[in-house]
Amino acid sequence: DAVEALTNDTALLTGTYYVSQTVNDCESEKTAVEVTINEIPDAPIAETQSFCGEGAIVNLTATGNDLKWYATADIIEALTNDTVLQTGTYYVSQTVNDCESERTAVEVTVNTIPDAPVAETQSFCGEVAIINLTATGNGLKWYVTADAIESLTNDTTLLTGIYYVSQTVNDCESERTAVEVTVNTIPDAPVAETQSFCGEVAIINL
Repeated sequence: DAVEALTNDTALLTGTYYVSQTVNDCESEKTAVEVTINEIPDAPIAETQSFCGEGAIVNLTATGNDLKWYATADIIEALTNDTVLQTGTYYVSQTVNDCESERTAVEVTVNTIPDAPVAETQSFCGEVAIINLTATGNGLKWYVTADAIESLTNDTTLLTGIYYVSQTVNDCESERTAVEVTVNTIPDAPVAETQSFCGEVAIINL
């Protein structure tokens, strides 16, 4: 039953307001209108992120609800989930109760997957281990199969067969190179007896 109408710059609060219309100086009855003022959520939390080869917006992570990713801090259109990532800065917001937060800047790095290391066939005598294998590359990892998940430890005893080696650069692991390995048995010492000669002789006479 308030007499005075609210001014246009009156700050809204959550609650019930009443509205009338006036035609030919005649004011109607008032209609009740429920108004809810939702808080703008905090900007989401996100850390620097790195990817190998390629990635898309859908691969980015942040802590928040209804996340939206943007190419700049003030662009209007959000990026679609299948947008291919590039090294640079992205911006993410969260939306709660239809209220969108400010944006958090996120540094993204897309690293190139390195080439498979170079390695040649290798042969050994007697008992040797993974640490004795050689290949040209960085952060080498040796595997017992082409698709094994766990890499072999340096003290794993070698057997004759095929091993697989990858290299890792910027936390990105390459494909694997197959390496033929042969472990030969050390032969027993030869049998020889005491020998005597007359006159001048040479090693060939032994």
